[in-house]
Amino acid sequence: MAKAFARVDDDTRPLIEIADETIAILRQDASEYAFIALIGAVPAALVVLVPGLMRGPFAMSLIAPLLILIALFTYAAATAALCVGANQLQPDAATAFATAARRFAFIIIPWLPLIAALWAASYAGAAFAHDLGPVPHVTIVAAIVAAGAWYAFPRLVAIPAIFDQDLSWRHADRVSHAIVRDAPRRIAALWLAVLAPAIATASLGLITGFDTVIGAVVACFFVAALPVAASMMTLVLVEAATRMRNDRTIR
Repeated sequence: MAKAFARVDDDTRPLIEIADETIAILRQDASEYAFIALIGAVPAALVVLVPGLMRGPFAMSLIAPLLILIALFTYAAATAALCVGANQLQPDAATAFATAARRFAFIIIPWLPLIAALWAASYAGAAFAHDLGPVPHVTIVAAIVAAGAWYAFPRLVAIPAIFDQDLSWRHADRVSHAIVRDAPRRIAALWLAVLAPAIATASLGLITGFDTVIGAVVACFFVAALPVAASMMTLVLVEAATRMRNDRTIR
Protein backbone atom coordinates (compact mmCIF):
# COMPACT_ATOMS: atom_id res chain seq x y z
CA MET A 1 0.00 0.00 0.00
CA ALA A 2 2.86 2.37 0.74
CA LYS A 3 4.09 1.93 -2.80
CA ALA A 4 0.65 2.64 -4.20
CA PHE A 5 0.42 5.88 -2.23
CA ALA A 6 3.99 6.97 -2.90
CA ARG A 7 4.25 10.76 -3.12
CA VAL A 8 5.06 11.83 -6.62
CA ASP A 9 7.54 14.51 -7.60
CA ASP A 10 6.48 15.08 -11.18
CA ASP A 11 3.89 17.46 -12.56
CA THR A 12 0.29 16.51 -13.15
CA ARG A 13 0.13 12.87 -14.08
CA PRO A 14 -1.95 11.39 -16.92
CA LEU A 15 -5.41 10.24 -15.94
CA ILE A 16 -4.62 6.68 -17.00
CA GLU A 17 -1.81 6.59 -14.46
CA ILE A 18 -4.16 7.65 -11.69
CA ALA A 19 -6.63 4.98 -12.83
CA ASP A 20 -3.92 2.30 -12.81
CA GLU A 21 -2.79 3.31 -9.34
CA THR A 22 -6.37 3.28 -8.10
CA ILE A 23 -6.83 -0.27 -9.34
CA ALA A 24 -3.59 -1.30 -7.62
CA ILE A 25 -4.71 0.24 -4.34
CA LEU A 26 -8.18 -1.29 -4.34
CA ARG A 27 -7.00 -4.70 -5.53
CA GLN A 28 -4.73 -5.15 -2.49
CA ASP A 29 -7.71 -5.15 -0.10
CA ALA A 30 -10.55 -5.71 -2.53
CA SER A 31 -12.82 -7.48 -0.04
CA GLU A 32 -12.78 -4.55 2.41
CA TYR A 33 -13.54 -1.93 -0.24
CA ALA A 34 -16.18 -4.18 -1.81
CA PHE A 35 -17.83 -4.52 1.60
CA ILE A 36 -17.85 -0.73 2.03
CA ALA A 37 -19.39 -0.37 -1.43
CA LEU A 38 -22.03 -3.00 -0.67
CA ILE A 39 -22.98 -1.50 2.70
CA GLY A 40 -23.50 1.84 0.96
CA ALA A 41 -25.14 0.62 -2.24
CA VAL A 42 -27.95 -1.44 -0.70
CA PRO A 43 -29.38 1.37 1.48
CA ALA A 44 -28.94 3.78 -1.43
CA ALA A 45 -31.14 1.60 -3.62
CA LEU A 46 -33.72 1.23 -0.84
CA VAL A 47 -34.03 4.96 -0.12
CA VAL A 48 -34.97 5.44 -3.76
CA LEU A 49 -37.12 2.34 -4.16
CA VAL A 50 -39.24 2.50 -0.99
CA PRO A 51 -40.26 6.20 -1.08
CA GLY A 52 -40.70 5.92 -4.84
CA LEU A 53 -43.22 3.12 -4.37
CA MET A 54 -44.96 4.92 -1.50
CA ARG A 55 -45.32 8.12 -3.50
CA GLY A 56 -46.60 11.22 -1.72
CA PRO A 57 -44.74 14.53 -1.47
CA PHE A 58 -43.14 13.82 1.92
CA ALA A 59 -41.85 10.38 0.93
CA MET A 60 -40.48 11.67 -2.37
CA SER A 61 -38.80 14.61 -0.64
CA LEU A 62 -36.72 12.23 1.48
CA ILE A 63 -35.00 10.53 -1.45
CA ALA A 64 -32.39 13.15 -2.32
CA PRO A 65 -31.38 14.07 1.27
CA LEU A 66 -31.08 10.44 2.39
CA LEU A 67 -29.16 9.50 -0.74
CA ILE A 68 -26.69 12.35 -0.13
CA LEU A 69 -26.16 11.27 3.48
CA ILE A 70 -25.53 7.65 2.47
CA ALA A 71 -23.17 8.72 -0.32
CA LEU A 72 -21.21 11.01 2.00
CA PHE A 73 -20.90 8.32 4.66
CA THR A 74 -19.76 5.71 2.13
CA TYR A 75 -17.28 8.16 0.60
CA ALA A 76 -15.94 9.02 4.06
CA ALA A 77 -15.62 5.37 5.10
CA ALA A 78 -13.78 4.47 1.90
CA THR A 79 -11.42 7.42 2.37
CA ALA A 80 -10.76 6.44 5.98
CA ALA A 81 -9.87 2.90 4.87
CA LEU A 82 -7.56 4.27 2.17
CA CYS A 83 -5.72 6.47 4.66
CA VAL A 84 -5.17 3.49 6.96
CA GLY A 85 -3.71 1.57 4.03
CA ALA A 86 -1.49 4.51 3.14
CA ASN A 87 0.11 4.15 6.59
CA GLN A 88 0.98 0.53 5.78
CA LEU A 89 -1.76 -0.85 8.02
CA GLN A 90 -4.47 -3.32 7.08
CA PRO A 91 -7.69 -1.53 6.05
CA ASP A 92 -10.75 -2.74 7.90
CA ALA A 93 -14.25 -1.84 6.77
CA ALA A 94 -15.75 -1.86 10.27
CA THR A 95 -13.02 0.42 11.60
CA ALA A 96 -13.40 2.68 8.57
CA PHE A 97 -17.13 3.04 9.17
CA ALA A 98 -16.49 3.79 12.85
CA THR A 99 -13.90 6.43 11.93
CA ALA A 100 -16.28 8.02 9.44
CA ALA A 101 -19.10 8.01 12.01
CA ARG A 102 -16.96 9.85 14.57
CA ARG A 103 -16.28 12.70 12.14
CA PHE A 104 -19.52 12.62 10.21
CA ALA A 105 -21.10 15.54 12.07
CA PHE A 106 -18.29 17.76 10.78
CA ILE A 107 -18.20 16.19 7.32
CA ILE A 108 -21.83 17.04 6.52
CA ILE A 109 -21.64 20.71 7.56
CA PRO A 110 -20.74 22.02 4.04
CA TRP A 111 -23.49 19.83 2.58
CA LEU A 112 -26.36 20.99 4.78
CA PRO A 113 -27.43 23.81 2.42
CA LEU A 114 -27.63 21.31 -0.45
CA ILE A 115 -29.58 18.80 1.63
CA ALA A 116 -32.08 21.45 2.73
CA ALA A 117 -32.46 22.88 -0.78
CA LEU A 118 -32.99 19.48 -2.42
CA TRP A 119 -35.51 18.49 0.25
CA ALA A 120 -37.52 21.65 -0.41
CA ALA A 121 -37.23 21.31 -4.18
CA SER A 122 -38.21 17.63 -4.10
CA TYR A 123 -41.20 18.31 -1.87
CA ALA A 124 -42.36 21.20 -4.04
CA GLY A 125 -41.86 19.19 -7.22
CA ALA A 126 -43.87 16.25 -5.90
CA ALA A 127 -46.59 18.38 -4.30
CA PHE A 128 -47.18 20.63 -7.29
CA ALA A 129 -46.35 18.24 -10.12
CA HIS A 130 -49.95 18.40 -11.33
CA ASP A 131 -49.65 22.20 -11.72
CA LEU A 132 -46.58 21.98 -13.96
CA GLY A 133 -48.59 21.01 -17.00
CA PRO A 134 -46.66 19.15 -19.70
CA VAL A 135 -43.34 19.13 -17.78
CA PRO A 136 -42.39 15.44 -17.43
CA HIS A 137 -41.40 14.01 -14.04
CA VAL A 138 -37.96 13.05 -15.34
CA THR A 139 -37.25 16.72 -16.07
CA ILE A 140 -37.75 17.58 -12.41
CA VAL A 141 -35.43 14.73 -11.39
CA ALA A 142 -32.81 15.86 -13.92
CA ALA A 143 -32.97 19.44 -12.61
CA ILE A 144 -32.47 18.24 -9.02
CA VAL A 145 -29.53 16.04 -10.04
CA ALA A 146 -27.96 18.90 -12.01
CA ALA A 147 -28.30 21.27 -9.06
CA GLY A 148 -26.74 18.70 -6.74
CA ALA A 149 -23.84 18.08 -9.13
CA TRP A 150 -23.21 21.82 -9.51
CA TYR A 151 -23.01 22.27 -5.74
CA ALA A 152 -20.96 19.13 -5.11
CA PHE A 153 -18.35 19.58 -7.86
CA PRO A 154 -16.02 22.05 -6.09
CA ARG A 155 -16.27 20.01 -2.85
CA LEU A 156 -15.34 16.60 -4.24
CA VAL A 157 -11.86 16.58 -2.69
CA ALA A 158 -12.93 17.89 0.74
CA ILE A 159 -13.49 14.53 2.43
CA PRO A 160 -10.10 13.12 1.31
CA ALA A 161 -8.54 16.34 2.62
CA ILE A 162 -10.20 15.84 6.02
CA PHE A 163 -8.86 12.30 6.42
CA ASP A 164 -5.58 12.33 4.50
CA GLN A 165 -4.36 15.77 5.61
CA ASP A 166 -6.26 15.88 8.94
CA LEU A 167 -7.82 19.25 8.14
CA SER A 168 -10.88 20.92 9.62
CA TRP A 169 -13.99 20.86 7.45
CA ARG A 170 -13.62 24.58 6.70
CA HIS A 171 -9.97 24.27 5.64
CA ALA A 172 -10.69 21.10 3.68
CA ASP A 173 -13.49 22.87 1.82
CA ARG A 174 -11.11 25.66 0.79
CA VAL A 175 -8.47 23.15 -0.30
CA SER A 176 -11.02 21.25 -2.39
CA HIS A 177 -12.21 24.43 -4.10
CA ALA A 178 -8.62 25.35 -4.95
CA ILE A 179 -7.77 21.91 -6.39
CA VAL A 180 -10.95 21.69 -8.47
CA ARG A 181 -10.57 25.26 -9.68
CA ASP A 182 -7.02 24.46 -10.80
CA ALA A 183 -8.04 21.43 -12.90
CA PRO A 184 -11.83 21.25 -13.36
CA ARG A 185 -11.77 19.20 -16.55
CA ARG A 186 -9.40 16.69 -15.01
CA ILE A 187 -11.60 16.19 -11.94
CA ALA A 188 -14.71 15.97 -14.11
CA ALA A 189 -13.11 13.35 -16.37
CA LEU A 190 -12.17 11.16 -13.41
CA TRP A 191 -15.66 11.31 -11.95
CA LEU A 192 -17.31 10.66 -15.31
CA ALA A 193 -15.17 7.54 -15.68
CA VAL A 194 -16.03 6.35 -12.18
CA LEU A 195 -19.75 7.00 -12.61
CA ALA A 196 -19.96 5.58 -16.14
CA PRO A 197 -22.17 2.59 -15.11
CA ALA A 198 -24.62 4.86 -13.28
CA ILE A 199 -24.68 7.36 -16.15
CA ALA A 200 -25.18 4.59 -18.73
CA THR A 201 -28.05 3.11 -16.72
CA ALA A 202 -29.70 6.52 -16.32
CA SER A 203 -29.33 7.18 -20.05
CA LEU A 204 -30.88 3.82 -20.86
CA GLY A 205 -33.72 4.63 -18.49
CA LEU A 206 -34.39 7.89 -20.30
CA ILE A 207 -34.76 5.94 -23.53
CA THR A 208 -36.86 3.04 -22.23
CA GLY A 209 -38.74 4.93 -19.52
CA PHE A 210 -37.26 6.17 -16.25
CA ASP A 211 -39.08 4.71 -13.26
CA THR A 212 -38.46 3.99 -9.58
CA VAL A 213 -36.65 0.71 -10.23
CA ILE A 214 -34.25 2.33 -12.70
CA GLY A 215 -33.67 5.12 -10.20
CA ALA A 216 -32.81 2.57 -7.50
CA VAL A 217 -30.33 0.83 -9.80
CA VAL A 218 -28.70 4.16 -10.68
CA ALA A 219 -28.39 5.03 -6.98
CA CYS A 220 -26.88 1.60 -6.29
CA PHE A 221 -24.26 2.00 -9.03
CA PHE A 222 -23.51 5.57 -7.93
CA VAL A 223 -22.78 4.73 -4.30
CA ALA A 224 -20.99 1.47 -5.14
CA ALA A 225 -18.50 3.47 -7.23
CA LEU A 226 -17.56 5.82 -4.39
CA PRO A 227 -14.61 3.78 -3.05
CA VAL A 228 -13.04 4.09 -6.50
CA ALA A 229 -13.76 7.82 -6.53
CA ALA A 230 -12.31 8.17 -3.02
CA SER A 231 -9.06 6.55 -4.15
CA MET A 232 -8.79 8.77 -7.21
CA MET A 233 -9.53 11.98 -5.31
CA THR A 234 -7.05 11.03 -2.58
CA LEU A 235 -4.37 10.53 -5.21
CA VAL A 236 -5.24 13.89 -6.76
CA LEU A 237 -5.00 15.50 -3.32
CA VAL A 238 -1.64 13.88 -2.61
CA GLU A 239 -0.34 15.01 -5.98
CA ALA A 240 -1.49 18.60 -5.35
CA ALA A 241 0.02 18.64 -1.85
CA THR A 242 3.34 17.31 -3.16
CA ARG A 243 3.43 19.84 -5.97
CA MET A 244 2.75 22.64 -3.49
CA ARG A 245 5.56 21.46 -1.21
CA ASN A 246 7.95 21.25 -4.16
CA ASP A 247 7.03 24.77 -5.27
CA ARG A 248 7.73 26.09 -1.79
CA THR A 249 11.08 24.29 -1.72
CA ILE A 250 12.13 25.77 -5.06
CA ARG A 251 11.19 29.25 -3.90
